[in-house]
Amino acid sequence: MSDGQQYPEPGGHERPPQGGQSPYGGGGGIGGPGGPSGPQQPQPQEPPQEPQQWAQEPPGQHGQPGYGAGQPSYRAPGPAQQSYGGYGPPAAAGVPGDVDVVGRRVGQYIIDGILSSIIPLVAMAVLIPLAFMPTEPDGSPSNPGLAVFLGILVIVLWVLIYIGYWVIWPAKAGGQTLGMKMLGLRVVSADGSEATMGQHFIRWILLIVDGIFYGLVGLIVILASEGNQRVGDMAAKAYVVRA
Repeated sequence: MSDGQQYPEPGGHERPPQGGQSPYGGGGGIGGPGGPSGPQQPQPQEPPQEPQQWAQEPPGQHGQPGYGAGQPSYRAPGPAQQSYGGYGPPAAAGVPGDVDVVGRRVGQYIIDGILSSIIPLVAMAVLIPLAFMPTEPDGSPSNPGLAVFLGILVIVLWVLIYIGYWVIWPAKAGGQTLGMKMLGLRVVSADGSEATMGQHFIRWILLIVDGIFYGLVGLIVILASEGNQRVGDMAAKAYVVRA
């Protein structure tokens, strides 16, 4: 039986190929099996048949065999892709810095409250007794006018010291009181610039509200607000951020 191939004739002569095909399957060269011993012209070789596509592609890529081309690729999201279904991690919009400093703010409030009250408390401890000395036998001050004057002086001194500590000082020191400087905090505007003296004044005056129950009201508002702002911060459009 013939296997479909052409073999050389005895005597070293090849039988002419049929149909323009090489006697060795279209790729016969010099010195092939059963070929002539003399030199021959090189025959053009057919390009190797490309392996099937499914054998080249690594698993897990699109276009897998049996499912056709054009299938969607299910790759893990890269760094620039949203990994929360298009929403992203929750964040406070428009916050000009790191406002996750609630614990530091509690410590800062205590430190600044003590430091800003030292001089007014000393003044009150000295002046108030003078306002009621000497006294009448019934216990009333012998000089009511002096008592009123000293009482007003204590209040004015208290207010001036507080304004100097809570308003003027931070406005001139990059938004930091002494307590803020110790704990690495500062006050900034909503656009990230330094807070103005007017903003510091609003923050200070509204300590009347935030300081109720020894600052508990302000702490609750800070924890409930998006940018960790107390009432004074919201009114002044300011934030306390990490320095």
